[in-house]
Amino acid sequence: MSEIKILYCLLVLNLSRSEQEKILEIPNKFFSDEARSIFLRCKERIVNNELVDISVITEKDNKIAQKLMSIEAYGERLELYIKELKQDYLKRKLQLVTEAGTNEDMLNEINAVRDELLGETTTVKKMSLKNIVFEYYKNIENPPKDPIKTGWKKFDRLVQMQAEDLVIVAGRPGMGKTAFILSKALNIAKTGGKGIFFSLEMSERQIINRIMSQMSRVRLDLLKDRNTYSQLPDEAYGYLNIASAKLSELDDKLSFITGNFTVNKILEICKVEKEKNGLDYIIIDYMQLLGSSVKGSRYEQITDISISLKKLAKELGIVVIALAQLSRDVEKRADRRPQQSDLRDSGQIEQDASIIIGLYRDAYYNENTEDQELLEVNVLKNRDGELGTIHFNFIGKIQEVTER
Repeated sequence: MSEIKILYCLLVLNLSRSEQEKILEIPNKFFSDEARSIFLRCKERIVNNELVDISVITEKDNKIAQKLMSIEAYGERLELYIKELKQDYLKRKLQLVTEAGTNEDMLNEINAVRDELLGETTTVKKMSLKNIVFEYYKNIENPPKDPIKTGWKKFDRLVQMQAEDLVIVAGRPGMGKTAFILSKALNIAKTGGKGIFFSLEMSERQIINRIMSQMSRVRLDLLKDRNTYSQLPDEAYGYLNIASAKLSELDDKLSFITGNFTVNKILEICKVEKEKNGLDYIIIDYMQLLGSSVKGSRYEQITDISISLKKLAKELGIVVIALAQLSRDVEKRADRRPQQSDLRDSGQIEQDASIIIGLYRDAYYNENTEDQELLEVNVLKNRDGELGTIHFNFIGKIQEVTER
């Protein structure tokens, strides 16, 4: 009955956005088969910012419709209904335990239910030293998916971004984080990788202007409004037309979504995209702006976000690239190049990330520096590779980053 009450809240009551976010966190498997399809339709509407109401119900949902008409539910009891739903699910799992055919089957089911109760969903695999040799050659015969390529040769040699990796790109304001990550995303699109760019900081207009500036090489400040656009030299219109044609060729390789997100909402969007069109990676600009369901200190919230992003990468088998702000303590040092310990708000990020990249532009701090375009890309952590620094060009007029 708890699942019917949750559906009633969704379809009949005018739930707030935060209440809808709580419902997005409910695993699909908690629902019975007949209710799950309705729940999935509701989640899809929430993700797409569409109205969720009784129109979700179809003729095939007659049994559920009758149950909805015979009960009452209240929005203020939503959390209670969700707890009851989990209990109902665990009861069904325990019923399976009693029906298991052998002692080994029963043990496996009991362990599975225990993991559900503890919130542990990662499969545990026991492997002896003897099996390691077999598994090694098995992996050689069936190698993992190729790392994502950026087209930056030095970068790709040093940094291997594999499926399930959490990659952090960190820097202080003014270091070129967004320019770096947007250039990176466009390059990945050119090599065939499919991704989604979640922007919590920039508007659609800002993203569009930056992309057109990069692709056409027309100065960004000339593309911001009608007045500056009308004053462009004739050849600039030709460059913009060429850029439009190039972007059309990339088609659906890269999508942009702007707004406010929680990790759970991003997860639901990515599940739909991966199933329909395939998905290799996502970019989040930037992680400290993500919402958290944890009601605690900022440290606890960022810790929860970091762990959740790592779980998302593993669950979907994709690369998650997240921008992150560095602590103000960087400004107090003589050498302002980033360090792992500078990551703001939580040490958990250092543990969860497979790769941490720190950006540094000396020209931001020293206007007399000899190399005004130099952007240092410092690989501070690389779980499966070496550390090092790669030099890039930061071209501020068009907000583009290119490898030297």
